[in-house]
Amino acid sequence: MGDDVCRGCGRTFVEVSQWVMMTDEERGAVFDRLEAHWAKAGLPPPWLARGV
Repeated sequence: MGDDVCRGCGRTFVEVSQWVMMTDEERGAVFDRLEAHWAKAGLPPPWLARGV
């Protein structure tokens, strides 16, 4: 189908497909993981880079 991890945001296929059904706490955990992912890459998370 697609990539296992989105190259744009860093979310996994499962995270993307389940996003609308996740609780605020689950989404928060994803954002925490993504912030660490982008920090390790030396980049700001895409949503912060765009000013969202």
